Amino acid sequence: MSETDLKILLALSGAVTGWILAQAATVIRFFWRRRWLRRALLEELDDVKWDLEQTQTFLEEQIKIAAIGMIAPGTHTPIQTPIYSSFFSEACSALTREQRQSYKQIHTHIEGVNVGFEHLRTLITSMNPRALSKHELRIKGEEWMSFLKGDYANVTRTLAHVTFHLHRPQHPDLGNEYGEVARWIGKQDNIAAANIARIIDEAKGKTLAELDVHMAGYDIPASPSPPAV
Repeated sequence: MSETDLKILLALSGAVTGWILAQAATVIRFFWRRRWLRRALLEELDDVKWDLEQTQTFLEEQIKIAAIGMIAPGTHTPIQTPIYSSFFSEACSALTREQRQSYKQIHTHIEGVNVGFEHLRTLITSMNPRALSKHELRIKGEEWMSFLKGDYANVTRTLAHVTFHLHRPQHPDLGNEYGEVARWIGKQDNIAAANIARIIDEAKGKTLAELDVHMAGYDIPASPSPPAV
């Protein structure tokens, strides 16, 4: 082999080696990013769990205050999920069908929770005791309690689903048939309804100070008593 041939062979060998190393680096980056996306989604879900727990406590205090005929003029901040919003479409190929379905269901619930917060904010801005009659304020108070109950049920349902997913991240399947999922959701709604009934029952007859809540409130006019017969 001539010196020229040897130089050509060495050059070709270097080019092939460089190409192989570049492809290997690309594959490594691809699998590393898939792993990072899976981990980041789970870590964000753990943050969401904490947010939902705080939201549940907030709503419980609001329901207590509403149960004694008062309103606390405050709402909760929306739950943010930047990892899911920015990277879920990219992460789909790294997830199983069960995982994809679970994430989509959870974030549909989160959207519902945030819409509920927006409804509460809209309602609270319309509840000016100085601008409304006692009758109008009483109607607003009943609507307020109804929204609180609905939001509490939605938060309870979402929190239960998030907790389930975190406990079974590899197989977070609530059921392949719609009926199974519907029964599971119904169970969470029943739990929320029982909690609401207990919270209201424990709050009745107490003052705001006795409720041990961290919010101030203002009175809602009580419904008029029926006329004596």
